[in-house]
Amino acid sequence: MVEISDKFIYLSNNWFVKQLLALSLLFVHLFNLCGYTYLFRYLKQQSTEQITTQIDRHQYIDSELVEVKVALNLPYVNSSNSYERHEGEITIHGKHHNYVKRKVSGDTLYLLCLPNTEKDELKMAEGRFGTEVNDLAATGKKEMSGKKGIVFNQYQGNIPDYNLPAPDLFNRPPVMLQASTILSSYPDIPGRPPRSIS
Repeated sequence: MVEISDKFIYLSNNWFVKQLLALSLLFVHLFNLCGYTYLFRYLKQQSTEQITTQIDRHQYIDSELVEVKVALNLPYVNSSNSYERHEGEITIHGKHHNYVKRKVSGDTLYLLCLPNTEKDELKMAEGRFGTEVNDLAATGKKEMSGKKGIVFNQYQGNIPDYNLPAPDLFNRPPVMLQASTILSSYPDIPGRPPRSIS
């Protein structure tokens, strides 16, 4: 028993262990702040690349494809009767799909898409992780009892209310100002000029 406590005291006094613990806690804090968004972004990118590779190798079942019709209001569009390979991604009602083929017929664009369920699951996992890490209560669910309540009033002091009487300067009756006429700065118009003496 004495040996275990001596090792713990040695480890707690060791500078290297303290630095390692501080760095690991800092890493966890930074990951909770913004690192998880980059991790999920990377995982979604990998999911897109994986499904694109799957489409390129034609490793899908045609019955899994979803047809999407989009109205085109473009003049002079070349119509085609057969589908051609096309890459892209679309989100329909929160569900991610990757294009496999497309066809233009008249004024309508037909897209055959493969659902990307892995990306949907990653999006939902990112939302759940974000709400749990940031301690946000989900709507429609009751809050867990273990979470801290946000208390703002413990940091706010009472704001005093002061009623000060107006100084005597403002309570005096108004002073009447004397008005005088302004003198004209222009001279009177002189009469006729005198006659010249020759």
